[in-house]
Amino acid sequence: DEVVITFNEPPVIATEPEDITLCETSNNMAEFDFSTNTSRILGGQDATKFTISYYLSQNDADSKQNAITEVYTTPAATIYSRIENNNLESCYETTSFNVSVNPAPNLSESTYTYKICEPLDSTLDQGVLVFSELMTNLTNDSGEVVQLLAQDEPLTLTDFMVTYHTSKMDAKTGVNPIAERSFINDRAILYIRVENNQSSMATGCFNVDNIAQVTVHVDQIPEVNTSVPDLIECATSITDQNTGIFDLSQNTTNILLANN
Repeated sequence: DEVVITFNEPPVIATEPEDITLCETSNNMAEFDFSTNTSRILGGQDATKFTISYYLSQNDADSKQNAITEVYTTPAATIYSRIENNNLESCYETTSFNVSVNPAPNLSESTYTYKICEPLDSTLDQGVLVFSELMTNLTNDSGEVVQLLAQDEPLTLTDFMVTYHTSKMDAKTGVNPIAERSFINDRAILYIRVENNQSSMATGCFNVDNIAQVTVHVDQIPEVNTSVPDLIECATSITDQNTGIFDLSQNTTNILLANN
């Protein structure tokens, strides 16, 4: 009889995979794409002869069980890679790399309200945005003054760059921020981007899962008529010639003029 012996080319780790760090998308998790590490591990080896798969434990990698997808959403973890010869499962090598998640800022609310007065020289129902005042006068849906960052946020506001945008997409992509002291219309909605730029380790992570919005209310400054008639009444009595009883409401209409 004859025995045919086939020698299968053993796979090698061409280049060790790199650790990957991403910003949190939600709940301390991020979506990782391992394709770059697939190319590093494979190197110049024939992709038709070898397959690379990924696992969450060394045991799973060795037993080729519970493989995860090449694009995978996970919290921080160690990922195990397996490269094997397609003709022989026992002909394989493994390696590993780490994935890390940088936190996004925790905001106290998803919707805010900000009230300002219109300047005396502006057009009706328009106000001027002053970011420092906006930050200290945000209110929640219950009308309570709140801070932008949640109480469980470990960093302070100085560790972040806050920008305001006219659309949620602009806020997510970080484009077209509104300039300081821009005019804003009553009931306008602004979208807030809060990006980590702390001096010790600027991650660039922002509130991608919670682009908060603030509704701006521009309250009118009432105009007053300074040319109102004086009120004259008789003294209350002969003995008290310097005191009179006045109905001040007589001038209410004169003072209000066209105000609502």
